[in-house]
Amino acid sequence: IKYSEKTIIDDPEIGEMIGASADMIKPVAEQTINGMYLGTFERQHKFLDAMSIFLNPEIRPENIKILRKICDVLDSLKTKKDIPVNFFPFLRTNIPKAQAELNLAQLPQAVRDAEKAGKEINATDYVMSNVNFVKPQQKVDLSKETKYAPVE
Repeated sequence: IKYSEKTIIDDPEIGEMIGASADMIKPVAEQTINGMYLGTFERQHKFLDAMSIFLNPEIRPENIKILRKICDVLDSLKTKKDIPVNFFPFLRTNIPKAQAELNLAQLPQAVRDAEKAGKEINATDYVMSNVNFVKPQQKVDLSKETKYAPVE
């Protein structure tokens, strides 16, 4: 009987996730292990737990890269409050990459608008569900007298 143990390193999909999550190490470390040493390894365990989110077979590696862009956008904004970022739901979403990129482009303005209105915005929820305020082109010429809108 041969003994063999398959590790995460043997799985090519995990390798792709590890590569995509390399850029997330710094922001996750800043949130979890930054600060004075407590005499325990509590913060280090939090860091490892947070990083293990990225090594889940349910997530999409391209979402890890978009998540990093979200963090970069939020870091570039000078806001008065911290803006929530929900990693796991975003990493599992099936939003098309192109749509996420379009939503991400509007995130800075949405954050500024929310701040002016005194409201809180969740960055990942916004990127997952924003419809970009793009209005479909009107098919009815309102300058002409029309009883019914044309049907396609």
